[in-house]
Amino acid sequence: MNQHHLERAYLLYLAGSGKSRRRPAGLINTSNYAAVYTPPANCPTPYYGPCLIWRHGLDTHGYGMLHLNGKPHKAHRVAYEMTRGRIPEGKHILRLCHRRSCIQPAHLYAGTPKRNAEDRKVRLSEKGECASIGRFMEEHSTRMHDGMRYSWDEPPQVERTLFQQQTGEHCCVYTIPVGAYSMPNGEIEEIKLCQVCFEQENAWPGNCAQVDPRAKEIAIRTGYRHSLAWFFEGRKPGDRPLNIIPRSG
Repeated sequence: MNQHHLERAYLLYLAGSGKSRRRPAGLINTSNYAAVYTPPANCPTPYYGPCLIWRHGLDTHGYGMLHLNGKPHKAHRVAYEMTRGRIPEGKHILRLCHRRSCIQPAHLYAGTPKRNAEDRKVRLSEKGECASIGRFMEEHSTRMHDGMRYSWDEPPQVERTLFQQQTGEHCCVYTIPVGAYSMPNGEIEEIKLCQVCFEQENAWPGNCAQVDPRAKEIAIRTGYRHSLAWFFEGRKPGDRPLNIIPRSG
């Protein structure tokens, strides 16, 4: 597995789910993805709703794939078209969460490769979470609020875990990418976890203590579902936009 497949495997572990060996048939449904509430590392751009991680095949670049009418399609592009309609000509479908295996319509927006490169530059900047101020924060907040109307809820069921976190003595193998940040010298430092115990290789900005990733995921999900359960009631893939802006509290 390359780094994108390893990242997806870790995200499915957080979701308490696993990779499906079945080939997806037809349009996207709730059996095709699992929900992850833990935010990606060093992602300053705001987004709404859990990441919905594709459980089926990925291409070599980490994007979910499915077949419609005998032709291969990228799953996130299908999710965009299911909720918003045709993709604007000449535009790519980008993500506020920067997770390639995520197909959450609320995280998707149409943009250019230049826009994508600018987003990456801000995300990996030396200032980290404080980088997305001014113009970038305003633009991403607008996209986030637009995306709220298209949120899909978590699926009603999950399957077995793909990875089981292990304890005890072992040799850590740091292969799971969970983010990146810019060093003072301008170099990009990757944040990686051990594929056995899921602990981080080195300390990085904002890392105060090692915590159990599944426990953190469960705590974040609990708080989120408690505050916004009313918004997701009855939602399913393909629903028409709600045309409302949900508010916490």
